[in-house]
Amino acid sequence: MNMDNKMTVVFIGFDGYSDMWYDCISLYKKFWPDCNYKTLFVNNEKDFDMDGIEVLHAGKNAEWSRKVQLALKSTDSKYICLLLEDFLVGKTIDTKVVHDTVSYIENEKIRYFKLTNMSRAVKNKDPHYKNKKFLHIIPENDEYGVSLQAAIWERSFLEELLGDENYNAWIFEFNRVKEAAGKSYKLNPGCVFDERNILNLQHGVIQSKYLPGTIRYFEKLGIKLNIEREVMSYAHYYKLRLISKGKYVVPKSLRNNVKIILEKTGMRFVSTERDKR
Repeated sequence: MNMDNKMTVVFIGFDGYSDMWYDCISLYKKFWPDCNYKTLFVNNEKDFDMDGIEVLHAGKNAEWSRKVQLALKSTDSKYICLLLEDFLVGKTIDTKVVHDTVSYIENEKIRYFKLTNMSRAVKNKDPHYKNKKFLHIIPENDEYGVSLQAAIWERSFLEELLGDENYNAWIFEFNRVKEAAGKSYKLNPGCVFDERNILNLQHGVIQSKYLPGTIRYFEKLGIKLNIEREVMSYAHYYKLRLISKGKYVVPKSLRNNVKIILEKTGMRFVSTERDKR
């Protein structure tokens, strides 16, 4: 198989999530057998071996950013497909579609091409990008427009946002939220969202708990996932979906007040915990 050096696929892992690694990579290989992109898996220290995957150890104290920095030092590809270990491929990937997408990204000089938006509970209504029905612009004022959802990054743009410090994924996303504050609804230059989910990803875990719908999805395919962690109740899951929906329904000017009221009823928000740090 001729390898395509234009893009490298990078999975970022945390040793505390090692129970998910085998499922993550075995599903990736099962459903993308003809992948001809170099694939890296970067973790802390734990041993992990899977044929065709280059495993890198960033060290005991390495946070998310340090792992990405190590990955970038290990490839000279112009584009990086950045994934997390709880993104599970659930259907055969069409390699031609991926190749065509990477070529489109290069021709359009796109810096950030979001492949999924798993946390968004409402349909994307942002304007289409250049009349492509499945592509949407990412507005400058979208707090999580540029995030750690699965995406293809232009290397130089990722390096620019990443910097050289050692910090966790929350900090990276919080920095993007701060950058969006006060911005307009116009296109964030070179940033696009593709609603097709061309890697056919299923989200495995939220708040350290396995999602019941994901377990059920793979069971229907005859695939039994390795479940060593708590499974989220459907009640908890639908509460999170309701919160996500509310984010896009409630005007920005009212969101903090609504959040304060809901926290008094016992609801917890990731953003509140993040802001305390």
